[in-house]
Amino acid sequence: MNLPPDQVTNANFEYENLSSVNNQENLYWISENIAGSSILILGASHLKLALLLAKEGKRVTGIDFYEENLRAVQTALEDQPRTIRDLVTFKEANFMTADFEGQQFDCIIMDGILGQVLDPHVILNKLSKLVNKDGVLIGVLPFGLQDGAEPLNGFYLSRVLKLSTEQLSLTKVKYFGKQIGVVFHPNHPEKLNSQEELLESAEICFEQIERHWLIELQERDKKIKGDTEQIVQEKIEKLKIKQELLEQLDREEVILKQFSLLQRKYHSLSKSKLGRLALYYWRAKRRVLRGK
Repeated sequence: MNLPPDQVTNANFEYENLSSVNNQENLYWISENIAGSSILILGASHLKLALLLAKEGKRVTGIDFYEENLRAVQTALEDQPRTIRDLVTFKEANFMTADFEGQQFDCIIMDGILGQVLDPHVILNKLSKLVNKDGVLIGVLPFGLQDGAEPLNGFYLSRVLKLSTEQLSLTKVKYFGKQIGVVFHPNHPEKLNSQEELLESAEICFEQIERHWLIELQERDKKIKGDTEQIVQEKIEKLKIKQELLEQLDREEVILKQFSLLQRKYHSLSKSKLGRLALYYWRAKRRVLRGK
C-alpha cells in the first residue's frame, strides 16, 4: 500500500483522542511498508489507517487492551458504510494470550508496544508466529527518553539493532522526531541501512529534538522575563499608590493640626472679654440680618 500524502491528510477521524500517531509523515511511512491483504493492528490508535486499508479491500483485525477505546472505535465504525464495516474488526484482548486459532497475517502493525515491556523479544517471538513467511512486521518505537517514561521504555540505535531475532530480520529503520519506525521480515536477506546512514539519520533526529527544546527553553525564558517585568511593574505601581496615600495622609495630618490650632485659638478668644464682646456683636448682627 502506498498512500499519496493528500489521501493521508484527508483521512479525517472524528475520534482523534484515540490516535497516538497524528503525524502525517509517520502514517505515510507506515502505509508505504504495508503489504498483503490481511492486516493485524495492535492498538486502537490506528483506526484511521484501518479504514483506509478497508477501502482498498483489505481485511483488518484490531486488538486493544482497553474497553473504552473499543467503544469509541465501534462508534466511529457505525458511521462507515457496511462494506467498510464488514472488513474491519476490533476486539478487546491481550494479544500475548489471545487464541488466533492458527491464523496468520500478511502484515502486523504495532505502535509503541515494544516500549511498554521489559523484554521486547518476548513480543517479537509471539508476532513471528502470527506473520506469514512472506509477510512484514511494522513497528513504531519511542526514541530516547519520553515524558513521564522510565529509561527502559526509550530506544536508541544500539538497542534497536539488537531487536533482530532468529525468526525476524530488522530490515528498515526510520527516525520521526521522538519516534523510530522499524520494519521486520521473517528470515529476510535484505540488507539493513548502512551504519553510516543510520548514524547520520540519528544525528539529524538528535539535532531536531535539541533544536525543539532550545526553542522551547528560549520561549520559556522569554515568558519568565516578561512575567518578571510585569511583576516588577506591578510592584512599582503599588509602591507609587502607597507613596501617594502616605503623602495624602501627611497633608491631612497637617490640615488636622491647623484645624486643632484654630480651634484652640477660638476657644481662647471666646473666653476673653474682647472675644465675648465680638461674639455678641456678630450674633446680634445675624439676628438683625434675619429680621430684614
